[in-house]
Amino acid sequence: MIIRLYHKWAEAFSGKMNIYAADIDKTTKAAGAYSVSGIPTLVFFKDEDHYEKFIGETSKAYLKQKLEELLKK
Repeated sequence: MIIRLYHKWAEAFSGKMNIYAADIDKTTKAAGAYSVSGIPTLVFFKDEDHYEKFIGETSKAYLKQKLEELLKK
């Protein structure tokens, strides 16, 4: 389950970035604001600006690479 991966990354990147998960059935306003059209949807931000969005299945290796790139910017 992908939520376990988020929790793992939240620990691994602790102090460097924040990782949040939201239930779109309970946070419909946020889902609308970020145009969530599929599950899972990952939205990356840098300095409060929208950086990149992934919808659906994406490989763990690719996502981790993107997180590491985001930290370097």
